[in-house]
Amino acid sequence: MTRLLFSIATINFDVKKARLIWNTWLIWNNELTAMAEEWAKTCYWGHGQPLRDDPPFENIGQNLYAFNGTFDPLVGIQAFYDEKPYYDYETGDCSLPPCGHYTQVVWSTSKYVGCAYSYCPRMQPIDLINANYLVCNYGPAGNWNGQKPFKKGEACTKCSSGEGWCVDGLCVELDDPIDTEFECHAKCENCGERIYEKEKTCRCQCKRGWTGPDCSDACEDRHENCGANPGWPYYWCDRDYVRDNCPVLCGLCEAGTSECKQTTTPSTETQATTTKIQATTNAKISTQKVRPELVLGVSIINFLIVSWSDISVHSPLRVNN
Repeated sequence: MTRLLFSIATINFDVKKARLIWNTWLIWNNELTAMAEEWAKTCYWGHGQPLRDDPPFENIGQNLYAFNGTFDPLVGIQAFYDEKPYYDYETGDCSLPPCGHYTQVVWSTSKYVGCAYSYCPRMQPIDLINANYLVCNYGPAGNWNGQKPFKKGEACTKCSSGEGWCVDGLCVELDDPIDTEFECHAKCENCGERIYEKEKTCRCQCKRGWTGPDCSDACEDRHENCGANPGWPYYWCDRDYVRDNCPVLCGLCEAGTSECKQTTTPSTETQATTTKIQATTNAKISTQKVRPELVLGVSIINFLIVSWSDISVHSPLRVNN
């Protein structure tokens, strides 16, 4: 059985069981785990990361859980996911806060995770005694203001990677360390062409005027900051949020009117193509949850500051912050 290890206290960690809780393919990251371990050892109840000259991700998300009874880290992770009924996908509201643990756990672009826990005789500043303190770090961070944790629709047709590789209805990439069958679920709209090459590519090639993983998005810049001064210059196109909002500025699609008369192009294959891939373990390494966005001369203004995931403390009486 494949095992993941929680550091400090070592526990056999069943990947399959954890994946059912997380509801997504998350890849264990040793550096995120080491950072979680260092933070858990501080016994400080609050978000933060130990200092790193070269952190594994530009932005790191974090969920926290503390309990002063019999402790099982999977119970803590399940508690994060159990906030699901209180989250309204359409409005982004939470009927019974907090919901930020759940949204971080299922955030589609948060691909890597590392968790650790430590025994804390006394936690500060909440004054909880004899507690086990669980810290989970996620990279890249989720919970961005104004964004949804995932896109609704047919499984694996709108993967953030732009490809349509799929395992158990979840988006994956060819270099993910997953030893199982990958299915090609690419489905192209607006006369987009489905491009499939075994063990190499599974994607849509969009016609002029369209973009997105399934060619369903109009090829147009969607933010007032695209190319504006002050705003987002073209040389910021190496940043995910600029590429996502400014596909024309970044040259990701060809603007214009398409001659396509068909709104949906079905897959050229009646069944998803499958290929068994022994993926490599090369992790994509790409902590601050602030995105500096506006260029104003030589000054930088923080235009979007995103709150951390909500935190909760568990004892015989549950308290939420």
